[in-house]
Amino acid sequence: MSKKLFGINIPSELSKSNYYALFISTGLIMMAYMIPTIILPRFLKETIGISDADFGEINSTIQNIGTITSILFLAFVGSLSDKHGRKILLLSGLLGTTVAFVLYSYSPKIGTLLGLSPLWFIFLFQFLLSFSMVFAFPQLVTLAADYTESRSRGKLMAISATMMGLGITISFLFLSQLQKTIGVSNLLLVGAFLTFLTFLIVKFFIVDHMPHRSKEIPAKRNSTIKNWKEVSAVVEKIPGLKVCFFSSFAASADRIILGAFLTIWAVRVAKDFHITPARATALGGIIIGLSSLVALISTPFWGMLVDRFGRMQIITSGLFLKGLGFFLIGMTSNPFSTEVKLYGVLTGLGVAGAAVGTSSLAADLAPKRILGSIFSISSAIGSIGTLFFFQFGGFLFDYVGFSRPFSLVGIADFIVLAFAISKWKQVPKITKHIQFQQEHSRSEKPAPSAPPLSREAEKE
Repeated sequence: MSKKLFGINIPSELSKSNYYALFISTGLIMMAYMIPTIILPRFLKETIGISDADFGEINSTIQNIGTITSILFLAFVGSLSDKHGRKILLLSGLLGTTVAFVLYSYSPKIGTLLGLSPLWFIFLFQFLLSFSMVFAFPQLVTLAADYTESRSRGKLMAISATMMGLGITISFLFLSQLQKTIGVSNLLLVGAFLTFLTFLIVKFFIVDHMPHRSKEIPAKRNSTIKNWKEVSAVVEKIPGLKVCFFSSFAASADRIILGAFLTIWAVRVAKDFHITPARATALGGIIIGLSSLVALISTPFWGMLVDRFGRMQIITSGLFLKGLGFFLIGMTSNPFSTEVKLYGVLTGLGVAGAAVGTSSLAADLAPKRILGSIFSISSAIGSIGTLFFFQFGGFLFDYVGFSRPFSLVGIADFIVLAFAISKWKQVPKITKHIQFQQEHSRSEKPAPSAPPLSREAEKE
């Protein structure tokens, strides 16, 4: 491999334009992905006319559609990805998302035309949007894994995570302000434009690069059920993948807990500190923004450290930092204190490190023929974690203490940290200086259904 981009080894079958297209597509999709979250409260209030009495329940139900859809369909989509390729699913998801955004924006007019409540169409189009995103979003990480080999994988995973964070940041900083000028319905059309633009980029500049489809490693197209059984067998035999799945479950709550409960906590205690709810919301937003900014800036450095020192070293460091940050926030009574800002910095550092390390390790350890299934099931586990932490955290917030949801996340991170340490010796060390396949072959037995590698493939 003679070609390089940002220190990433480029296979001979790929070009730099493929990587640039993947980076840009990742940022654009994340910008569009956050639009429903930004506009939904105002859309329900002003456009649909939901009453205050029903607003909380309806808003929560619509937001949960995406989580439930992910849990139900991600594993199935992962199986399709391994059998039919990443690009076709990504294109299908982007096209469906574009249509869903357009229909979403016209839901009040569609409801009026058909003589039905527009709320029903919001539920329907939110499901269509979420279902389409299930096809599109997981392919981004899987393509990043396909485009790299173990020695430089951390760098590409870090760049992908950075583009995700950049897309989210632009969405909240720019698009959230744009909706004040053009309105929420038109912002949904902006989402349609972003996803269709991404569709064109993927169509013309991204290609599949799946080693298991090469002549050296012939792919056997199993049924979806057999594919899931193979994933279970692989995870059972590879402790490192168990660490990745546990980490995904705990990490799912990081942004949910910090973004949702910190703001609510600040508003609830604003009177006790003699500040207005608006001021409290702004102060809470500073902490959330600080944590996100630290995560965004530190991600590329975590990528370099992952390749230099190893995956498990960075995963455990990230789990410790974010677990400590969340736990200390949970022990605090003043959400506006300087200490909470410092703890927010710890969460940002830890979230970025754990994310880069986990995605890199999963890509290294997963057999290539079921790589898409591994990543999709990991995302589904994360969605289950989101439901658990959000519901249980809400109970703790209402009945135990405003800061207790943060303690819950911190304890969960420390539990996963202890599990990771217990599996440390069973996970191969993978760095840019260590040929992963050679070391991995000594420490792990292949999955029962995985095809044997030829000598040429092993050398590659």
